[in-house]
Amino acid sequence: MNGVNLYLQNKKVKAMFIHGTLSPLISSGDKVSNERLLEQIPKRFATLGGFALTFPKTTTNRNGNVAAISLPSGTLSQHTRGKLVALISQHVANVIGLFESVCACDNIGTFEIGRINDIHEDLPVDIVHFDIYEDRINQCDSRFKTEIGMQMFGQECSSEEQIRVGMLVYIWGAATSPGLGTIAAVDLETPNGLLITIHDRNEGESFCKEGDSGAMVCATDSRERTLYAIAMIQGKLQRSSGRATYVAVSLNEGFKKLEAHYLSKFSLCKDQPT
Repeated sequence: MNGVNLYLQNKKVKAMFIHGTLSPLISSGDKVSNERLLEQIPKRFATLGGFALTFPKTTTNRNGNVAAISLPSGTLSQHTRGKLVALISQHVANVIGLFESVCACDNIGTFEIGRINDIHEDLPVDIVHFDIYEDRINQCDSRFKTEIGMQMFGQECSSEEQIRVGMLVYIWGAATSPGLGTIAAVDLETPNGLLITIHDRNEGESFCKEGDSGAMVCATDSRERTLYAIAMIQGKLQRSSGRATYVAVSLNEGFKKLEAHYLSKFSLCKDQPT
């Protein structure tokens, strides 16, 4: 340390050293896995889709009073502000296992960030949330990245912003960062569609690869002032011929299904957790 100070003094540069422990941020696109799986296959991982807030749905009883149907674990402040949860693919959660911890993986190592306490059985809805450990909440960055890497809070597509065929989309996944694609088709059985198919945007450049399951499919307006979180990657369609096609689950429609199952409203974060 003294040698560094002496060198900088000779260069007429002042140095300031800050002592402490570095806590890595956890964000959409990070690698996630489980310690047991990593012991079996060191490079077996998936992608963290992002974060959401859950709010208990309410009902009116006979006396006209409003009561919560389902309260999330935690304090009253969590009830009013929402409880922060993380989003991953259902098929990934099944591999990790019920009541197992989820780990974030980076260049430094792996660390536990939360636990899977419930896995629904609605297979088309390939989205599951898991609870975040209290001591990890302040490390959660609930923003997403634009295609050029700027961090922004996202919003769901409403009925006014329909998911369109030909729409330019992208992911920041654990294996592909970024992956560029275009929407090929939307399941029209529901207003915004539950399942969405996507093609590679550029020939020879894969939109997503193994390890990108759970990555959030995003799009922005032309000025990159609004970021839309559209869907979560489910996987690649296995075909003997034709263009590479990938399947994703609409986030808007997926949230509706989860709300019915968990009796809680799901919403993207508009600000950092506190």
